[in-house]
Amino acid sequence: MVFNKLKEKILENSKSYQFYKNFYIANKDSKNKVDEIATLLENKKYTREILYSINFNDTIRESEWLIKKNFSLNKSSSSYSFLYVLFRILDEINPKNILELGLGQSSKITSQYANFFDSNLLIIESDKEWIVNFSKNLLLSNNSKILEVPTEYFEFNSSNNLRYKDFSNEISDKKFDLIIIDGPYGYNQEYPRSNVWNLVNNIDKEFIIIVDDYERVGEQNTVNELFKIFNENNINYKTVEFEGIKKQLVIYSPKYKFVSWY
Repeated sequence: MVFNKLKEKILENSKSYQFYKNFYIANKDSKNKVDEIATLLENKKYTREILYSINFNDTIRESEWLIKKNFSLNKSSSSYSFLYVLFRILDEINPKNILELGLGQSSKITSQYANFFDSNLLIIESDKEWIVNFSKNLLLSNNSKILEVPTEYFEFNSSNNLRYKDFSNEISDKKFDLIIIDGPYGYNQEYPRSNVWNLVNNIDKEFIIIVDDYERVGEQNTVNELFKIFNENNINYKTVEFEGIKKQLVIYSPKYKFVSWY
């Protein structure tokens, strides 16, 4: 007991002891600061999302074509920032041919838009049960179609990633001026939702592409590969990000530069 106290006293006066003591205190403080910063950033995300929810509801209030407004949003589905940007693009740009990868809350907007303006809408979805149940919530016109397409894993840069199986026959002669990338399941993958790489020949001269979940590294990797393809094909584009609880990247032809003002 006496020996331990003496040892502690000696160590306390030594440089090595003081170094480790200071190191511990500094890192303890750093950890607290990191936690504080993380909390602030998380709160900031929710604050932005709340603001987007207010803006979204204000924006759609007098809409002639968005009649059903029963959206059910949570962290794993669409966010208010996504729906806000999507609505404004539909309402102000009036796309004629829409491709939506992934059936979900955003489809409530695109289906009503297509129904009102007699535009073409093709939704790709892999889950048959989800299609049967969720499509009951949609107002589908004769120009709207939900296509069941199974998914498959493929290897790219030594990583396995999920994508929809080939559906080129359905779109071989089509050009889309709005493409929405929100499927298939993309969490914890290096290059998810890579079907967009094969859509270059189906992109209209004037176009907009919305990529949801852009806060994830996987979606960023996929988009970077898309940009390489765009550059190889001399496709001019610009980008803007929107962020609430989740992040969206909007890729657009220069004609639609005003999208960045949203």
